[in-house]
Amino acid sequence: MRKGTIDSCWGWMIVAAAALNRIVIYGISHSAGVVYVVILEVFNEGTGITSWISSLITAVIFFTCPLSGYLIEKFDERKVAIAGSLIAGIGLMSSAFVTSVPALILTYGIISGVGCGLAFMPGSVAVAKYFTNHRHLALAIASSGGGIGSFAFPPFIQMLNEYYTWRGMFLILGGITLNICVFGLILRPLANFDRKNLKTKMLSEERVRFLDRHSYLKIVSFYLLMANSFMYQFGASIILGHLQAYAVYHLGFTTQNAAILYTISGVMVLVFKLLHGVFANISHVQIFWPIYQYIFFYAIGGIATIFLTFDSQYGVYFSSAVFGMSYAACGGSLIPAIVIDISGVESFGVAYGIVLFCLSIGQLVGAPIAGLLYEHQKTYDAAFILAGTMMIASAIIMIYPLRTDLNPPKLSKQVEINIEIDLKNNVKRTEFDPISVSSYREAEEGSNVQS
Repeated sequence: MRKGTIDSCWGWMIVAAAALNRIVIYGISHSAGVVYVVILEVFNEGTGITSWISSLITAVIFFTCPLSGYLIEKFDERKVAIAGSLIAGIGLMSSAFVTSVPALILTYGIISGVGCGLAFMPGSVAVAKYFTNHRHLALAIASSGGGIGSFAFPPFIQMLNEYYTWRGMFLILGGITLNICVFGLILRPLANFDRKNLKTKMLSEERVRFLDRHSYLKIVSFYLLMANSFMYQFGASIILGHLQAYAVYHLGFTTQNAAILYTISGVMVLVFKLLHGVFANISHVQIFWPIYQYIFFYAIGGIATIFLTFDSQYGVYFSSAVFGMSYAACGGSLIPAIVIDISGVESFGVAYGIVLFCLSIGQLVGAPIAGLLYEHQKTYDAAFILAGTMMIASAIIMIYPLRTDLNPPKLSKQVEINIEIDLKNNVKRTEFDPISVSSYREAEEGSNVQS
């Protein structure tokens, strides 16, 4: 199979495949709140154990991302995407035949979550590799598929449940997920360039120490980004898992109208994922830098979550919209841009997977804790205050990276360190690394002149 090249037309086919991939994966995971209400009514078990339905699938998706990043390095994006699609399809179809909530936690939450997690990473990694000049925009367009899935799938799943019952709903979702196999076939491996002064031959992994290949693990800001991801997703999972139940049981919404709240937030996710990428490309305007946008939108998401405690039917629409604006920063082009600034493109898959793993821990515990708080207090006030506080705190801790490692002078210094490490270990950087390729060329040319 002919391989693709950087900034080529085929790169936009990769973007389209990644966007379609995210429509399915985000559509299924972000509809977990709708599924939660359906299962709560079908099996009539407590909100505590049933809450695992809404939190576990998204948590497992991101929990699997480091493994997906490793498998992508070992094999390639195409094989990992297809394998993930098959596993996710099996998990969702099996969910149609279960007879208890614990069994559904296994099939829907764990098996389909692992499959979606494996399939989630290949598109993002492929887009990051295929683009240098328009990477922010390409990542934004690819990630916008998540916004489409987020607003389109909740009412769609509600309709499937009404027409085909919950068992038919899971069977149809399993069939839809198998389409990721088709999207995966589009992910051609990237061809490395062979130029006189830029060879792509690399030593085997056994000859290069792990910390030399993943030097971002020595940077404090990377660990703060990990903590930030946990804290924000802890709060966001409470909204994703309980917003519909809050609207139905406390504000008197019908299930159809409550599902519209997810549609509103999904539309805002779609719009602002694109806007974040467009603004990030305007690099000469400081407030549009990814880190500035990241901090601002995380903070306003927390504020909007606390506003839910006002128990206003109109206010919940506003809070859903602002939450969507905020959540776009979590799953769009901003986190990849920040991770690439710290790790470089060649280590992006594993580094991004680690960040998403931390995000999955927050996703795992947030919604169940909110469910337990609701069982004891019969109100969501404490849960929403906790969620909003965690989201605001996640924005505050990123001020340190903003003032240190993610400042342009610091980034330039890190580029020089990465180049020195690679030259020391005789590792040639590939063409698709935008951070260090120009500096590396200068270093290579200088060494050739001296010799």
